[in-house]
Amino acid sequence: TASYLDLTYINYEWPQVGKHEFFHVVQDYSQYRNKRARPSDPLIIQPQHFREGSANTVGYLTGFRNAGWGSDAMDWMVWQRAANFRNWIDIQSVDDVIRMMVATESHEPNEAFEMSYAIGSLMYEWVIGTYGREGFVKLLNQLASAPSFDVALQRSIGLTKSEFYSKSAPYVFSVFQALK
Repeated sequence: TASYLDLTYINYEWPQVGKHEFFHVVQDYSQYRNKRARPSDPLIIQPQHFREGSANTVGYLTGFRNAGWGSDAMDWMVWQRAANFRNWIDIQSVDDVIRMMVATESHEPNEAFEMSYAIGSLMYEWVIGTYGREGFVKLLNQLASAPSFDVALQRSIGLTKSEFYSKSAPYVFSVFQALK
């Protein structure tokens, strides 16, 4: 966490921050462990929703003593960001979810960057819930050799990126709806 952290405003997210940040080390190790050259556009291998969202998934689901507390804290983060950025994309349908998934592949505009934490956390929670920890680890392992995130998904869980979006979107939508 930041060295300038003010203890008077620590909130529910604090227990997951260290694990979230450490998971970025895991992501980088997974991608560069074989001395892979850095791509000119790192988002090709790790789109923004994967970079920040999967770090959130791991941080929230492991940062609390009780899995329910982590799930509740993640829901709060999703609710808060959805409320703050509803003027960008207001999630009213599964199609809106897919539009946001595509938009959060990038870190621009700022709304895409901020929402990548929220929507990405749900996307990779779905991966773990559907394919288990093993499926998620297979995806991480593909970062070392896959030429794109689309190929990494195909090699690890057998879905193209668009299939992944279509299959995970109903779950993501259900969470956004429940939080309204």
